[in-house]
Parts: sequence; C-alpha cells; structure tokens
Amino acid sequence: MKKLLLVVVLLVFCPSTLKGEMSSTNYTIYADTFSVGGVYSTSNNFSLYDSVGEWPASVPASANYEIRAGFQAMELGDLKLVIADSSLSLGALDVASIKSDNTNINVTSGSASGYILSIGEADPSPIFAVADGAVTIGSEEYGASVGGANANFLDDREIATGLVLASSTVAVANDLVVFTVKAARNSTTNYGSKNQNLILNLSANF
Repeated sequence: MKKLLLVVVLLVFCPSTLKGEMSSTNYTIYADTFSVGGVYSTSNNFSLYDSVGEWPASVPASANYEIRAGFQAMELGDLKLVIADSSLSLGALDVASIKSDNTNINVTSGSASGYILSIGEADPSPIFAVADGAVTIGSEEYGASVGGANANFLDDREIATGLVLASSTVAVANDLVVFTVKAARNSTTNYGSKNQNLILNLSANF
C-alpha cells in the first residue's frame, strides 16, 4: 500500500536578553539611566523599584500607587522556552481520519510586559494548507492549532512564518502552550514521505 508520511521538526530562536535598552520608532527605552539610592517599595497593591530622583521632587501616592521621580537601570528579565518533543510525526495519512500529533511548550518570561511566541520561519506546507479554519476528514488539508490560557487562536491555521501561537501581557512562569499539528488527505493526494521544519521565536511583548 502506498503511504503519505508527515514529519514536523521544531527549532527554537530566542533573542538575547535586553538590558536597559534605548528607544525610537522601532524600539523601547526601559529604565535606561543609572541612579544611586532608592529602595524597593511595596504595599498591598503594588511593588516599585524606586530611585532618589531629581531634587526637589515630591512623591505622589495613594492607596494604589506611588510615583517617584528619576530613573534607574533595570533588566527586562530572562526568557525561557522548553519544548517537550521537538519532532512530531503524523504517520500514514488516510481518507477516513484526521492524523495529529502535539507537544507541550512551557514559556517563562521575567519581562513585566510578558512574551510573544510565534513561528519565526517555516518551510512551505507539504500538502495544501488549511484555509477554512478546520482540517476536515476527506479533504487535503494541513495546519496547526494551539491550546492553553494564552493561546492566540483556537481554530486550525496555516503553519506559516509570522503566525503568533501565544502571547501574554504580564510576566509568566511555566506558561503551558499545547501545539498540535494535524492533516487529512483525499483520494488524489500525492503519496510519499513529506516533512516541514519550523523555527519558533520567543520574545518579550513590547
């Protein structure tokens, strides 16, 4: 019997940790100057790394916030990505079912602005990419879905460069993203062994 086999390989790219960066149209200042003095202030509703600031300067405050003048050098925090299985296999496709495989991806972002997990690079789709939001039995379609509290979509999407899989606007620890690849074929789908290589990109959410 002739068979169509699909294999997906995941690679990871994380940009270097950014520390005290400057900003313009295409980048962001994050506490870019150094200062001396200051303390770590907290209350029931906030925490603040403050600096001595300019003189004279007041300290506006209420029950929910405190503002201190000046800047201090800070780090955005580290990014960490752990992929449980970097090679997914759909096995032999048939016209009577949808074949799928998935892997758990855990994201940790020390950045106060969270993270964005996306596909940085993707080889061309090995068979017709899904276009209607759902891989369907009896149709030649290939795509992916994501699960998790911060998943960016719930339907089936084409696996292509730039696709955002998940994102958060706050710091997270071991945020679970379930990445599922799925495919179906029809009676005219070309036989043979096929594969697709992906590079995942993890960055702070600016």
